[in-house]
Amino acid sequence: MSLEDSLSECFQYILDNGSIDRQEKWNGHNNLFKVIEKNIPAIITSIFNSYEIDNIKIIGRSGSSGVWAGTAYVCILDDVNRKGSLYSPSKGVYPCFLFPRDCPSFYLTYMLAVGSKKPREISAIKQLFLNNLDISYNLDSDHIHINPDPHHYKEAVLFFKEYLYSDLPTDEDISKDILDFYHFHYIHKQRYFDAFNEVILKK
Repeated sequence: MSLEDSLSECFQYILDNGSIDRQEKWNGHNNLFKVIEKNIPAIITSIFNSYEIDNIKIIGRSGSSGVWAGTAYVCILDDVNRKGSLYSPSKGVYPCFLFPRDCPSFYLTYMLAVGSKKPREISAIKQLFLNNLDISYNLDSDHIHINPDPHHYKEAVLFFKEYLYSDLPTDEDISKDILDFYHFHYIHKQRYFDAFNEVILKK
């Protein structure tokens, strides 16, 4: 297995080399950039392709303008997250991996796009979305270790699963989790629009 075809190898690379790679300026030639923005998205895309699930766009972000992000992410987008012909993580709701810097864990989350929403609006949308849903995953985003959190990622998380770098999941297990999160999204994404309309459009 290699960084081109194994998510667990990619996660291991982040653990072993992330702090070293971040000593260099953020750029497209850096291996950590490639793992987060190229390799992981390509592998997740291949998982969906193997189940003939299309209209999916996987976007990874590790930083910008020469600066590493405090929390890198890889998000799974579909029609809920489109602006015209473009997919955007600033719109809608989606499954998303969060990789906080200098943290013993990373997370698969189901989260709201923060965009221009205010914290109280995010909280209200979350409450409406989750109302009367039976969720088996962790709902308490205070247990997500992101500090500082200038983009309010923790507030935007609806639920999540935590993975320890010291006990990395197998590729089979992580593939199953990704598909489970997307299946939930596919079934319940209309709830986002209902909650968004109630909180944002009717205020």
